[in-house]
Amino acid sequence: MASIGVNYQTLFKALVHVNFQLGTAWNKTHKNTWKLLLDHKFAEASEEIKDSLWYSQTPVRVNDFSDALMKVHLLHVANRSTL
Repeated sequence: MASIGVNYQTLFKALVHVNFQLGTAWNKTHKNTWKLLLDHKFAEASEEIKDSLWYSQTPVRVNDFSDALMKVHLLHVANRSTL
């Protein structure tokens, strides 16, 4: 999470699940999603991850990840507005 530059428990838990299923190098396969995460574009990443072979194989897990990314997006927007 340090490389993403935010510290949200929701994101941490979601990434643990992704790493468990896809391995720690998943970001090399899902480059577009990873780039969006690095750019803090969590809502876009939430949609981008659905455009993948992973989604066709395990849509429930991808939807869980996507939902978590949307929660992170809302947290991130709320935190930015209080600064």
